[in-house]
Amino acid sequence: MYVKPHKFSGMEKVILDYITIHKHSRDIFVSFNNLQKINVLIAEDIKRSLFDLIKMPRTNLILNMTGVTFIDSSGFEALNVISKVSHIYNSKFTLVNVSNEVMELVNLVRKFSDFGVYRIVEQEEQGFSKAG
Repeated sequence: MYVKPHKFSGMEKVILDYITIHKHSRDIFVSFNNLQKINVLIAEDIKRSLFDLIKMPRTNLILNMTGVTFIDSSGFEALNVISKVSHIYNSKFTLVNVSNEVMELVNLVRKFSDFGVYRIVEQEEQGFSKAG
């Protein structure tokens, strides 16, 4: 089941070819464009981009993982850094639309390391609505 945030009336910005940001007040929705893998080749760019967004205190950063089917150790490290920074700034970092393949990797990584993303959404939850 696909999950998307409520429509934001705020700004939309493409910061890299594969990242789009929708921003409204302290809610920031980030989505990937045609990205299947978060790996060593792009993990640092993603980390830098998300870090700049999460630095504002009490931010709600929602990362739409639609289309992503693989994350390597560099990708997990980038996401974990963002998660840790979010705690410092009293913010929330949530992954949504996580594929079964990525969820298996997340569960494996959680067994062997401290992967502390605030919330992971696989299906519809409060505050989100089904796509039409």
